[in-house]
Amino acid sequence: MEIYYQYVRLRRQFGRHAKFTDGGAEMLADIRPNADHAAACVPKNPATTVAQYRKKVEKDEEFVRTLAALGAAVEGLIKQNNSVDIYEEYFADYAADHSAEPPTAATVTVFRDPKAGPGAPRRAASCVSWHPDGAAKAVVAYSILGRS
Repeated sequence: MEIYYQYVRLRRQFGRHAKFTDGGAEMLADIRPNADHAAACVPKNPATTVAQYRKKVEKDEEFVRTLAALGAAVEGLIKQNNSVDIYEEYFADYAADHSAEPPTAATVTVFRDPKAGPGAPRRAASCVSWHPDGAAKAVVAYSILGRS
């Protein structure tokens, strides 16, 4: 006995598509500089402050652990980059010969709407998903493409 589930969802329940435009940038707020804010936020000698902060961070154990982990990850990426040149033309001198047999096409299967009948709207199979183990199991999504 096979278990069969049918999921039905209307198109309007999927949400709206994002709208992208090629328009220019738009300013949402304009904040003017204030000398009082600058005096409160900017240190007197920024170079000294950065050096002190850097010394403090470099002594932290978490920084050392993170740096070692990132170093191992980067080393793996560098080895991968050195082993495979993605810009090399590996098959430039190979020419495939497809003229041996003429191209053919065959109908393997036809998906029919299980709810088709008189008075029912015509629906087309809009998406097919196959079971990953290669068995003859598939899920078909039907949609109404136009008003009839």
